[in-house]
Amino acid sequence: RTFGPWDRSVAQSLNNLGLALMQLGALERARALYQRSIAIRDSLLGPGSEEAARTRLRLGLLHLRANAPAEAERVLRDAVAANQRALGRGHPWGADATIALACALLRLDRRDEALGLALEAERATLSHLRTTAQGLDEVQALIHASTRSSGLQVALTLAAASPADTALATTAWDALSRSRFVVLDEMIARRRWSAATADDTTRLLHERVAAARDRLARLALQGAGLDSVGAARIEAAIA
Repeated sequence: RTFGPWDRSVAQSLNNLGLALMQLGALERARALYQRSIAIRDSLLGPGSEEAARTRLRLGLLHLRANAPAEAERVLRDAVAANQRALGRGHPWGADATIALACALLRLDRRDEALGLALEAERATLSHLRTTAQGLDEVQALIHASTRSSGLQVALTLAAASPADTALATTAWDALSRSRFVVLDEMIARRRWSAATADDTTRLLHERVAAARDRLARLALQGAGLDSVGAARIEAAIA
């Protein structure tokens, strides 16, 4: 009543209510709300907006939960395409949709496509972890490493289903190994650097670099949706 039926705030409310219904198992009611939210966002922002892509991701996950992988693929391809237009291919903030699409393709037995997308998302979020780990303390870095979006589950599922495929097994285990050592490598590098900073000048430079890394990591962890000011801050932190 306050904003009218085609307002962005209405779309967000529908999104939130759809998520609650999905968690309660009311999939058909949730699906209808997600579709209405997408229609509003497409109408206001144009087809393929990043906001609508986030709702399409949720709708795709709903289809996966309802054992409808073909429908999930259709919706998730639109979400991935929108993320790529807005963020660029291989961006970590679009990884969730890419991983969900890989899961849909896995259900459809299109294994090569599923593996490629899963590893693409894994590389994107692993690179993001390397950047953010530089400015986080050890506990924060380990928490981020354990909660980041990852395509490893799809890759390892494919490897387990094809034990005779040694190339696939090697690819999956290589990705797993790389993911396990990112935070450890950063901890080792810090210890080596600390041992080498004997004089005051070097120590001061080290502290300035550490402060810049901390700013960069915290900005990167804010996730998608940064405005131009946020983007400028990231550029300044990198510089």
